[in-house]
Amino acid sequence: MAAANPYKQILSEIRAKRFAPVYILSGEEPYYIDLIADALQEYVVAEEERDFNLHLYYGQDADMETMINTAWQYPVMADRKLVMLREAQAMPSARTQLDKLEVYLKKPSPTTVLVVHFNGEALRDTSKLVKAAKAAKGVVYISPKTRDYELPRLLADYCKDHAVTLEPKASDMLCRNIGTNLKHLFGEVEKLRLSLPESDHISITADMVEANTGISKKYNSYELRSAILRRDYEGCMRIAAYYAANPNAPESRTETIAPVIFNTFADLLQAHYLKDKSSESLRVALNLKVRAAIDEMQNGLRNYNAWSCLRAIHAIRNYDCATKGIESAQPRPALLFELIYKLFTN
Repeated sequence: MAAANPYKQILSEIRAKRFAPVYILSGEEPYYIDLIADALQEYVVAEEERDFNLHLYYGQDADMETMINTAWQYPVMADRKLVMLREAQAMPSARTQLDKLEVYLKKPSPTTVLVVHFNGEALRDTSKLVKAAKAAKGVVYISPKTRDYELPRLLADYCKDHAVTLEPKASDMLCRNIGTNLKHLFGEVEKLRLSLPESDHISITADMVEANTGISKKYNSYELRSAILRRDYEGCMRIAAYYAANPNAPESRTETIAPVIFNTFADLLQAHYLKDKSSESLRVALNLKVRAAIDEMQNGLRNYNAWSCLRAIHAIRNYDCATKGIESAQPRPALLFELIYKLFTN
């Protein structure tokens, strides 16, 4: 099995019970690492054989010598055994400790599947562990940190795999208000799917998202971005007033609001310096998926010049610091009202 397989291919091989001798799973996005590790735990050893052939270790308490010895032992009345180290990053001197597995990987047991589950900065290709795993024809999977701009594609991919159609506005509401926590994001879709009558294909609308998640269809970060781009001061203030009156709503969190406003002006600034500002150029450069988003960006270009964008970004950074208590004791709602005023008067 190739070392750089995407997660879907790895899962397909696991479900077909075509196992590699070792799986090294690492990176800053835990969702896909957990998905692969959970599949291995489900498929490598049959449920009735797990008492003697499923060996789970956790980083904080793991001992490499014990793991290696266990991996070399034969399975008990079964075809194979699974030796899995979860949360390996929790070990003291984790990367140095993991390199000790090189000894085992030079002569791995043909009846053992060894798994290392490591959350955080990916294990380096130059490490003894990774080199040995590749030499043993194992799987080395790196799950990079998820970026905001990747969310619509990842969510669409998840929905396609689960026979769900997600209305564009519903997708935007979920992505912008939940952010890059994929477990939470996909979990909300799953809750929506399970709340609906069984069907071969399910459609989820913005109204359903609002009714079932508490995310407002009218007063969300998508609408705030839209109001900023069309320079609708009153609209922005209405949304800010909603946030002030509903501080516990998902869309009212500062960590949701600040990135949306910052990315709005960062996109505008980038667009100002494009030689070609046509719809197609904006679509490609800013990864805009729908016509409405392109139209809004063109409105923004007319409403804010490059210097306005730079001053706005400076104001947003000050707002972000102030919400963290840096050189400010004002309540967060007041800080947002002040920011919006500055965005429209700079």
